[in-house]
Amino acid sequence: MRRAAPILMLSVFALALAACAGGQQQRGPSPAVINRALATAPGGAQPSTIVATEIAFSRAARERGQWTAFRMFAAPGALLHGENGPFAIEPWLLAQTDPPAAVQWEPRAVAISCDGAVAVSHGRITTPEGKVGNFLTVWERQSGGDYRYIFDVGGLDVP
Repeated sequence: MRRAAPILMLSVFALALAACAGGQQQRGPSPAVINRALATAPGGAQPSTIVATEIAFSRAARERGQWTAFRMFAAPGALLHGENGPFAIEPWLLAQTDPPAAVQWEPRAVAISCDGAVAVSHGRITTPEGKVGNFLTVWERQSGGDYRYIFDVGGLDVP
């Protein structure tokens, strides 16, 4: 019996390894399903388009004025999230004059819907005084294919 125990243990171990070494079980859809889905995808989801729009928005703020840029890139009915919650930005912007120096920002991350209709960008802001914080902007693709923001929020880091 003592000789049989090591042989039995070795046999069980070999069977266990053989069971594990079998074909890897695939997770998720098959490559054929993925390729079929990609073949019919509209190709509208291009995060780089949002990055380019954010860069153009920030450049316009620097070169043409902060609130001028906010007017240029706003979609109809856009909201800005202020200290007391979101509000319609269009009427508010009518009363704003551009400050001498604009807040600057750059995107760090973009998430976009599969069809490219809606996107969210997030990044860092720097005030003219050197304070830093975060922003989040929700973008909507317009009928002409360009993107305009429908919601924007920004806040400074807590010191």
